[in-house]
Amino acid sequence: MVIIHIVNWFHANHCILNMDKTDTIKFTTNDGTSHLLSSEYASKLLAEVTKFKFLGSCIDYQLNWNSHTEKIIPKLSSLCCSLRKHLFCRY
Repeated sequence: MVIIHIVNWFHANHCILNMDKTDTIKFTTNDGTSHLLSSEYASKLLAEVTKFKFLGSCIDYQLNWNSHTEKIIPKLSSLCCSLRKHLFCRY
């Protein structure tokens, strides 16, 4: 199983993998075919998620930008409103 190799790699490099915060994701194509992913380590079943945040970007199981754009649109809208207010209210 892949998780055993990951845990061994972390151990060999003097790192600790927090299994309580570790989730799994299965990347699929747009055709809708999906199989259940079951991952466990040390009798603990790892949760499967459909999206996660990595380096500030939201990544979902289909590797598209929908979840990321949904997350940043409100922030960009607020920024545009603040800029508009700041630029046009000065004169």
